[in-house]
Amino acid sequence: MERQSEKSEQFFSISKTMLYALGAYLILEISLGAANGKARKKVKRRANGKCEGCDRQLEKIGSRWQRHNKGKAVNVVGHLNHANDERYHDADNLRHFCRFCEALYHAKHIGQAHLIGLTEIDNSSAAMAWFTVLVRESPRKEFMDFYRENKPVLDTLLAQFKKDLESFTEKHAYWRR
Repeated sequence: MERQSEKSEQFFSISKTMLYALGAYLILEISLGAANGKARKKVKRRANGKCEGCDRQLEKIGSRWQRHNKGKAVNVVGHLNHANDERYHDADNLRHFCRFCEALYHAKHIGQAHLIGLTEIDNSSAAMAWFTVLVRESPRKEFMDFYRENKPVLDTLLAQFKKDLESFTEKHAYWRR
């Protein structure tokens, strides 16, 4: 019986990890595909290769914007207000964020998701998915600097999912293994 319990625990642990990964993938796909191509290009031009949240340089590889590279910013052209109205795809409703600012944007709206046109569940899930990406793929110093600068907001996010930073990074951060 005890062995069955251990197997069950392992399965659910793997399942949770897979759900986080799937969530992060879906959020990235939604973010990359949500804005139409013309508006995305306009927003990227406006951003001039930088995150519109923190001015972090968003690197280019050849002629294409980098989508993902450990320790580098993931480029996200996403909506500020997700309410599907006539301004949904307007450039002034879109922003070019690095993954840190994308996670923080959603985390700051926990309890106020209606202000950005999302349900609490959708917003919290987006925040946690991006936070998980940060934990998994950011260098330790870069992640810990980000965490210290935004501790109250990120602790609220972790508490919503009944998590704490120590155990979460122990389980998910490559630099803790």
